Amino acid sequence: MSIFTKEKTYLDYASGALLAGPAVFSIFRNIRQLYSNPASIHDYGQKAFKIVEKSRAIIAKTIGSHNDEIIFTGSGTESIALAIMGTVSEAKKTITKPHIITSTIEHSAVIETCRMLEARNEAEVTYLEPDDVTGKIESETIKNAIKENTVIITIHLVNSEIGTVQNIDEYLKTINKYKEEKYKIQSMRFTSNSYYPYLHLDACQAYVHMDLKPYVKKGVDLISFNSIKIGGPAGIAALYKRRGATIEKIYAGGSQEMGLRPGTVSPMLINSFASAAEYNLKNLKLNEEKYLEIKKYLLNKIDLLRKETNINFIENSSDSSVPSIINLSFPYFSGQQMAIELNARGVMVSSKSACNTQSNTESYVIDEIRKKQSFDTYKNYGSIRVSFGPRTNKSDINKLVKELNNILRVYRGVLY
Repeated sequence: MSIFTKEKTYLDYASGALLAGPAVFSIFRNIRQLYSNPASIHDYGQKAFKIVEKSRAIIAKTIGSHNDEIIFTGSGTESIALAIMGTVSEAKKTITKPHIITSTIEHSAVIETCRMLEARNEAEVTYLEPDDVTGKIESETIKNAIKENTVIITIHLVNSEIGTVQNIDEYLKTINKYKEEKYKIQSMRFTSNSYYPYLHLDACQAYVHMDLKPYVKKGVDLISFNSIKIGGPAGIAALYKRRGATIEKIYAGGSQEMGLRPGTVSPMLINSFASAAEYNLKNLKLNEEKYLEIKKYLLNKIDLLRKETNINFIENSSDSSVPSIINLSFPYFSGQQMAIELNARGVMVSSKSACNTQSNTESYVIDEIRKKQSFDTYKNYGSIRVSFGPRTNKSDINKLVKELNNILRVYRGVLY
């Protein structure tokens, strides 16, 4: 059954957004035309090349960067790996063992890349715990973790499970002050050069909800973002690399993508990505206003359900989260069980980041923020993530709450 039918309610946009109309149109328009390799010198190859470069310019414009600062990759995970591993590989030319700073609530693409570098003895890593139950990581915490050999600080802009928005402006002030003192620079604001430690943002959950231009303008060195979260196709993503930042490619091959990402790129996927980006970012403000209204509606409904069932639902997403991601905990059900029960009733949500669903454990992000609470109180709580998109409406919320109520009634005598 198609997820576009009324029988199905899709509330998992943080895993993957439904394809935007312009992205679909782009694929149908190009599927029989853009079959040639854009590195080829013949007419068909050059046609494909022009489409790639036109699309690169569109995506660069959406974040306020230069065209040559956009590097296409195959996924958000690959973009993140290129940023982290590429920085470490370049730094090893002058630093014996580079140091990475990240947090314990990053996406697995960040954490597992860092762990792999540790296992290979190629880098040392500091994993910062969040400073409070909202998942915030303070700039002072980052400052205290910086070492002489720190080469990259990699932090999410929007957390993929609870939606927390980190205070990147404060990070930049702290990091830039450190660089000015270390490298004897009068002001980082007036230099186009990049200096260690680079600041890398995982913006995969942010690109469709926030304007990235200010972060590019203020000097963030590296930003990862992808297509599937904004209504574009899977299999294509991008890394913004500031002109002054120097990284190494992480595997051998051809000289595509400024020599940093070998392999033939897909003009069709790239053009569809650009079409989705252009379309969705035009509607960013209107969408966020809509998500805020839907979030308030959902939380009111959950509060009524809490009172009606006398079951204590916990909202893990705070006021400092993007309005389109809401993480809810409840007792005695695992998050995966609840997601399966809802799916059987036609409602699709996640128990955690889709990249970690093969694990039977609860979300490590939720475990980390619960350390700031009375952990014993919440140890039997499972969690689900509800996330909105442009097609979400209040009837979808009504369906979700209705089925949550039905599930709780069925299992009440067994679990509660």
